[in-house]
Amino acid sequence: MVTTSARGAIEDARASVRFGVHVLEFRELSLAVADEDADRPLRARASLTRWLHASAAGKLLLSQLPDWRVMRRRGPLVQLTPQTIVLPDQLDAELNAIRDRGYSTAVNELEDDLACIAVGIGHEAQPARAALCLSGPPGRISALAGLSSWAGDAAKILAPLLY
Repeated sequence: MVTTSARGAIEDARASVRFGVHVLEFRELSLAVADEDADRPLRARASLTRWLHASAAGKLLLSQLPDWRVMRRRGPLVQLTPQTIVLPDQLDAELNAIRDRGYSTAVNELEDDLACIAVGIGHEAQPARAALCLSGPPGRISALAGLSSWAGDAAKILAPLLY
């Protein structure tokens, strides 16, 4: 549940950008929608919460796990689009890049014609408990990635309001 003060901060963030802004909470091995942008609703909602390897928020969650392969007990990595990462070595490389970069991206991986970045929401020196996600068309991924620092600042404002 998103608090009133957090909802105000999320609305301020939405007013600052021309992309969808969503908050997804991390569960043990899944995502839950905490706050969806009503003006730019989530797409592929069922896939988003199920196939972690195909979404920016899901990959951010996986990058925090000691071994993402524990989720493989749920089955193989499913190819949702031609861009979905399904090879374990490629996913390892992607998760390492996320750790180095501090944010994750997904371009045409969850669904065609969809790009997203995700930054963690949490307290420093602890794993993130949620993700602030910005979504838009794939042709705008450079603009989305360019907002990663801004999104990180917004996530820092949200963390004490949410947790």
